[in-house]
Amino acid sequence: MYQVVLKDLHSDELKNLLLDKNRLRIEEGFIQQKWVLQQESVKIFLSHCGMGSLLESIYFGKPIVCMPFNMEQFSNGITVENLDVGKSLFIPPSAWQSFIDPYNFPNYEFTFDSVTNNMMALWMN
Repeated sequence: MYQVVLKDLHSDELKNLLLDKNRLRIEEGFIQQKWVLQQESVKIFLSHCGMGSLLESIYFGKPIVCMPFNMEQFSNGITVENLDVGKSLFIPPSAWQSFIDPYNFPNYEFTFDSVTNNMMALWMN
């Protein structure tokens, strides 16, 4: 995914930011998430927003950007916004749909810009 995003970027400034090994580290495969979240250098946590990730992020005091994909991750994203502990890329189309079918949002999508804007908003605060 990282390589796809990097290839499609049109901004040299953003490309340079993503290539700066002192500012950004991309891990593939399994990582020790609790250890990562304990690091002082970690300022923002981008996550699928599963319950474990959400609780660990709150415990270690890291603002979270939720990028939910299924199940409870959608409602966790709403909770993140309501608790003001981060931002969610998921905005429910209506409260009614969220109530009737809380796990089915086939038209939900996010863009590079939506991820970037939410991360920058947290970074600046």
